Amino acid sequence: MQKLLAALWVSGALVIEPLAQTPGGVGPAFEVASVKPNKSGDPNTNFGIQGDRFTAINSTLRELIRITYQVRDLQIVDAPDWIGNERFDVVAKASAPLKSGSVPAEARQLLAERFQLRVHNETRELPIYALVVASSDGKLGPSIQTVAVDRCPEAMARADARARSGQPPMMPAPGQRMACGLGYNSGVLTGGSISLAPLAQRLSPIVGRVVVDRTNLPGKFDFDVKWAPDPNADSTGPSIFTALQEQLGLKLESTRGPVDVLVIDRVERPAPD
Repeated sequence: MQKLLAALWVSGALVIEPLAQTPGGVGPAFEVASVKPNKSGDPNTNFGIQGDRFTAINSTLRELIRITYQVRDLQIVDAPDWIGNERFDVVAKASAPLKSGSVPAEARQLLAERFQLRVHNETRELPIYALVVASSDGKLGPSIQTVAVDRCPEAMARADARARSGQPPMMPAPGQRMACGLGYNSGVLTGGSISLAPLAQRLSPIVGRVVVDRTNLPGKFDFDVKWAPDPNADSTGPSIFTALQEQLGLKLESTRGPVDVLVIDRVERPAPD
């Protein structure tokens, strides 16, 4: 994401779209694709779509699998350690303009050809968290508001227009809320005109478990939640669990449930271009 979580910046928003699960190596292929190791040591990764080009700069294979198969990191199992440690630059050209905000269907074939990736899906019973409304009366916290008019259709239209013209996505200014999507910085989550399901999905890597949305709250929301990202460091900020309850009126309940996992059957380092 996670439904699959496909995460790409679109018009200043991190847009999440579903993509059907299919076995690795099934689907259309890029016309041309380059995969090269990245030894820069930079921890940052950049994914993007501009016209008919898809790029993933300084990405681990685990990140590529996550966005391509729309799964959370915790759902990728039986994988070697190197897929999360070694980084690559991917530059690929499709036969037609790509849709901004969604993962190219060609990405699965690229992983199958260049990394020899083979996968299958299973369901396993695992510990999870359920995101629920904390108050019995359904009252939410001071840092979340219902959106009267969904801003996403307009934001997506602007993003598509920029992509067709070859322009990069427009990023929000510092401190500015994105029109549509979910933004994350260390200890800060900001949502703009989104449902609570993406919030639950984004919380999963933060709390170390799959999080499912069981708030039963319809509609779209604007929200901000801030917490101390490192509980061992000197900080007066709350934990993510406390912050969710005090600021959004939501809480995480520990439970168990079925979790769809993506099992890695085969994977190899790519041959040099």
